[in-house]
Amino acid sequence: VARPSGPAQQCGMARVMSSNGVPTNMAVRPMMSQPREHELERVVSELKAQLAQKDRQVQELQTRLSKYVGTKGAMASPKRKSLTTGGSNGGRKLNGGRPSTTYAVTDRQDPVDVQLEEFYNSSGSAVPFRRINKGYYRFGDTFVEVSIINHKLMAKTEDGWNRGKYGPIDKFLAHYEGVERERLGIADA
Repeated sequence: VARPSGPAQQCGMARVMSSNGVPTNMAVRPMMSQPREHELERVVSELKAQLAQKDRQVQELQTRLSKYVGTKGAMASPKRKSLTTGGSNGGRKLNGGRPSTTYAVTDRQDPVDVQLEEFYNSSGSAVPFRRINKGYYRFGDTFVEVSIINHKLMAKTEDGWNRGKYGPIDKFLAHYEGVERERLGIADA
C-alpha cells in the first residue's frame, strides 16, 4: 500500500460532488486548533518583543562605540612598536612620527578606515594613502586591500608581496615606503 507524501500527507482526502453532479476526490486541509493557533501567535509576539529589545541594545552599543572611535579612550588600540627599516628609506623611523600628509577618514562608520587613519597618522610616512573604495586604497602608486583580521589591520597587494596573503600593515608600510619614495621621487628625510 502506497502512503501519500508531501502535501497529500498533510491534507485529508474528501469525496465531494462537483457542480455538474460528478463525485470527485478533493484534498482538504485540517483546520488548526484554536489553542495551538493562539499559542503560536503568543510565541511570535514574544519573539518580536525580544527582537525589538535586541535592536535597542545594538543601537545603544553602536552609540557608545561611536563615542570612542578616533579617541584615545578605553577602546583605543594598543601602542604599536616603533618600526625602522634599513631599506631605501635609510633606516627612517616609520612609526611614532608624523606623516608628511595626514590621512583623514572618509567614512567614520568603516572601522578599517578609522584604524588606518590612526595607524598612518602615527607613522612617519612620506607616501600618502588614498581611499578608492571600502577596503581598497592606493599607497603612492600601489593598490592595496586593507582589512581587519583578528582585531589587527592587515594589508594585501596583488603584486606578490607577502605571497599574495594578508600581512600586518606595519610590515607593508616598511616594505613599500622605500619603493614608493623611489617611484615618486621623494628624497629621504
